[in-house]
Amino acid sequence: MRICLVSYTYPPNTSGGGDIYAYNIVEGLKKLNHEVLVVTSSSKPMKDKNGIHYILIRNIPFFRVQNFLSKAKKYCNNLMKSKLIDIFHFNGPSGCVFYKKNLPTVMTIHHSVLSTLKVLSHYPSSLFSIDTIQECNPFNIWLESKSIKSVNQIIAVSHHTASQIKGRGVLENSINVVHNGIDVFSPPTKSEQNKIRQKLGISEKVILFVGRLDQRKGPIFLVKAINDLRKIIKEDFKCIIVGDGPQKTQIINYIKKNNLWSYFSFIKKIKYKDLRKLYYICDLLVLPSLYEGLGLVLLEAMASKKPVIGTNSGGIPEIIKHNENGYLIPLGSIKNLTNAIKKILMNRVLADKMGERGYKIIQKKFTWERAVKETLSIYNKIL
Repeated sequence: MRICLVSYTYPPNTSGGGDIYAYNIVEGLKKLNHEVLVVTSSSKPMKDKNGIHYILIRNIPFFRVQNFLSKAKKYCNNLMKSKLIDIFHFNGPSGCVFYKKNLPTVMTIHHSVLSTLKVLSHYPSSLFSIDTIQECNPFNIWLESKSIKSVNQIIAVSHHTASQIKGRGVLENSINVVHNGIDVFSPPTKSEQNKIRQKLGISEKVILFVGRLDQRKGPIFLVKAINDLRKIIKEDFKCIIVGDGPQKTQIINYIKKNNLWSYFSFIKKIKYKDLRKLYYICDLLVLPSLYEGLGLVLLEAMASKKPVIGTNSGGIPEIIKHNENGYLIPLGSIKNLTNAIKKILMNRVLADKMGERGYKIIQKKFTWERAVKETLSIYNKIL
C-alpha cells in the first residue's frame, strides 16, 4: 500500500505526543513493507531514511499554518492526480478540509479543540492566555469542524475523543478508536542513573512532570501541591519539570514567593532517549491536565513500571485505573493531588505494585504493533 501522511509537525523537529504518534505509525507501516511519504513543515533539511520519503514545506514567519495548508494542498492534489498514493492520512486537521469526500482520506484526532475550549471556559483566566489563543482560536475550531466532515474515516486516540466528535455531522460508522502505543525500552544502567542524579543534583525521591507549561497541562496545580506536600512529609524529595511554555513565569514567581527552589529542577529541552532514562529515575509521574485526548507521557511512565497520577478528565481514565496503577484526582484539586503523591512516595511496596500493574496494562493494550495493524484495517475499509 502507498500511504501519504500529512502532519504539520514531525520529529525530530518537534516531539509532542501527536508527533511521536505520527513517527511510530510511519515506522510501523514501513516495517510491514508499505511505501510511506511524509508531508510536513520544517526549517531544517530531512533526508529520506529507511525507505521513508519526505516533502518538506518551509516555515514562513507569521504565516506558518496558512502556508503549510496551502502548499500541502498543492502537493497532495498533484499526488492524487498522478495516482501515486492509495491513502492520505492526516495527523490532525492538517488541511483535509480542502479535499473531496470521495477521495481516500483518514484523519487522526488526538483531542478536540472545541472540547478543550469548553473545559478551559471553567477557568476564565485561562481563556486569555497565549496558549489558549494559539490552540483554541476561531480558525482552528473552524478547521476542526470542517475537517471531521471532510474525510472518509476518523481515528480517535481514545473513546473519550470519539465521543466528543459524535453528533457533529459525522457518521458514527466512520469513527474508529485506536489507542496510542508505546515502546517498552530497557532501563538505564546503575552507572547511567547515578550520572543523571549527579547532574540534576538528585539524591532523594523524585516526582516527574513532562509536558508543555500551559494552563491545559496543569503544572501550576502540581507546584502548589509540592508546597503543601513539604509541610506534611519529612522525607527529602524533588520535582523535575520537563518542558517549557507560557505558564513558566507564573510557576517561577510562585516558587520564589514560597521559597521552593530546593524542591525543583527544570529541564527546558531534552532528547527523547534521555527522557526515557528520567522515567526510570523518578518514583512517579504526575499529569494534572485539565484536558487530555489520551496522555502519552502516562504510557511512557507505565512502560517504565512507574505509578502515575492524572486527572479524571478526557481520555486519562482509559489509562489510569484508580487504586490499581495509580490515582485519578478531580480537576484542579490541590488537596487530592497532594494526598495521592504522599501515598505513593511514602509506600514503596504500593508504588512497586502499581508500577507492575501499569506495565501489564501497556503490554496488553498499548503497543505500536497493535495500533499500526488497527490503522491498516481502517485503510482497508476505504479501498
